[in-house]
Amino acid sequence: MNWRQFPASWPSRWLVWLAMAVAVVVYAPFLNLPLLSDDYLQLHLAQRFIPVSGWWELAQDPLYRSRATSLILSYLTLLAVGFSPVAMNATGVLLHVANVRLFYGLRHSPLVGRRVAALGAVVFAARERHHEAVIWYAALPELLVIGFALGAVGQWILWLRSRSGAFDRRWWASFLLFVGALLSKESAVAIVPLLAVFAWPYRHAGVAWRKAGLPFAAVAAVDVALIFSGAGGNQHFQDGTFSPGFAALITLVNSAARGLWIWGTLSLVALLALARHQRRVRWLVAASAAWVVFTLLPYGFVSYMPRIPSRHHYFASVGFSLMIAAALLALTRLDRLRVLAPALAVVFALHNTGYLWLVKRQAFRERAEPFEVLVDRAALDRPGPLRVSCFPVSLDEARRALFFRVSAPVEIVDAAPGEPADASFCETR
Repeated sequence: MNWRQFPASWPSRWLVWLAMAVAVVVYAPFLNLPLLSDDYLQLHLAQRFIPVSGWWELAQDPLYRSRATSLILSYLTLLAVGFSPVAMNATGVLLHVANVRLFYGLRHSPLVGRRVAALGAVVFAARERHHEAVIWYAALPELLVIGFALGAVGQWILWLRSRSGAFDRRWWASFLLFVGALLSKESAVAIVPLLAVFAWPYRHAGVAWRKAGLPFAAVAAVDVALIFSGAGGNQHFQDGTFSPGFAALITLVNSAARGLWIWGTLSLVALLALARHQRRVRWLVAASAAWVVFTLLPYGFVSYMPRIPSRHHYFASVGFSLMIAAALLALTRLDRLRVLAPALAVVFALHNTGYLWLVKRQAFRERAEPFEVLVDRAALDRPGPLRVSCFPVSLDEARRALFFRVSAPVEIVDAAPGEPADASFCETR
């Protein structure tokens, strides 16, 4: 099967515009949701680190210096519009739309092609598995790292296609976008093996891609060394969030299976059946699988659950989306099954969108409810501090929320046993 055999009139560019519109429509109902606990921490850290007075402290912080771009964006948003949940939520949606467009940059690779990239962008826009990255404002690093990653890989592919051999503007654009990815999330190191994957079709074309990839590998190695050298001051290495060990392999397998789920599994089975006869399909399956493995691997060391959270699927979702798109396109080439392609596309859209709207939207609202109750109580006149019992998270997170949500300073304390509380959450725990 050759993806380029599809009719020249296939509206790939229109599909990209459709994909961007789908990204907006799918997540528009989430724009008016209140913020969650870590969202207030994101804003607090932006105000702490991004002013010039906080640069040195940020450079010394082994965790948040790898998330600098998200803190900059949060700080600029606060400067532009102040505290606005709608603006914060819209930031995630707009970044998702931008990433959907950047997804289409993979079309220049012979491993992907224009039509798979276009339909893959639509799948990526609507796919629910990575929803947490778009909805949860504190997950901005996930959105930014994949944006920089898609940009870096896209420019790298253009450099490979040019066969210039020189470190021209395309190479420099790819390298600088890679640096931006490293300043967005630690998982950006996965970009280095992805560059090798997309250079594979050019291995006999006289392109010195290994030499061109060395600066990427060197910078990534330095970044990894800095991460582990600062492990003592990195809370994620101290509080059990991440832990090296064999369990990472189990987490990786569980997460990959969860990422495939129904649509990915059906698509992979269909593509493997075709791969016996079509070399191009084998290349696409291999490239997609490599994308999934390399991008899930940095998250595999999570130790507080046997699989990675939904937001960490955002990077790997590119590979899954390519598989699903390729399988749908393959159906259009089979006479007896051609009519299934549009029907399955509609079912896919309804399944993913319906799950987000009917299940996940309410779940996010319930997660934010304790903070909304606390804000309402804080607005009432009372003598003394606001006494709270059984608050589901740390009171420090509650204090940060009140700082942004309540005009006058409010003191908040744990209610003593037997003491009446202004806000009690004991029955909801």
